[in-house]
Amino acid sequence: MWWRNDSTVTPHLLRGLANGWRSRNKCGMTLAWCLLISVLCLPAAGCGFKPLYSKSANDGAAKTLLAGISIDEVASTDRRMGQQLKAELEDRLNPGGAVPPHPAFRLKLGLTQSVSAIGVAPDGTISRYNIYLNSSFTLYRNSDGKQITSGAVSDVGSYNNVSNAYFSTYVSQEDAVKRGIIELAELYRGRLAAYLSQNGGNPPVQAAPATTVVPPLQNVIKPGINTY
Repeated sequence: MWWRNDSTVTPHLLRGLANGWRSRNKCGMTLAWCLLISVLCLPAAGCGFKPLYSKSANDGAAKTLLAGISIDEVASTDRRMGQQLKAELEDRLNPGGAVPPHPAFRLKLGLTQSVSAIGVAPDGTISRYNIYLNSSFTLYRNSDGKQITSGAVSDVGSYNNVSNAYFSTYVSQEDAVKRGIIELAELYRGRLAAYLSQNGGNPPVQAAPATTVVPPLQNVIKPGINTY
């Protein structure tokens, strides 16, 4: 007969059935999770948002406009710091290094630095400093010399003042300045790219001032009323 009462066969049969059920259950759960994730991702596809670093047609146009910016010598009390900011910004605006023969824009920068104490050691000496980097900019269009945008960016860093370790303090200060300049260059790149992508190198259109219409006097004063 196809079935027999054999104690050696029954346990193997039961284990096989159990393993098959677990396998089917696992596959079913995996399929259910995949379907759930797919359904949750559907609204995000049409929500209108896009990644910050996504590739689009405007990205290529913005890169072309950024590469067409020439940077003047940075006006700064610390000439070396100004040169560092100019070099970092040039690397970000034009990574390829191909300087156009006739730049479309000219960028004028200013840079100032200030330091303030924020920590005091038990012996009364200053243990930590904040370093503030403030930079202003003006972007001009070379075709007519017109100013198209201006503004300012800033960064705050800090470094430790190690007692009786002057070289270590100097290295920490220089590192804080370098990190701040890199941050300023990143801020400038993002700000200029956003502006040029939206305006295409044109000055922002200013709304016309609102005008107040004053009604004629004869329409305000009713006839027959003594006005004096």
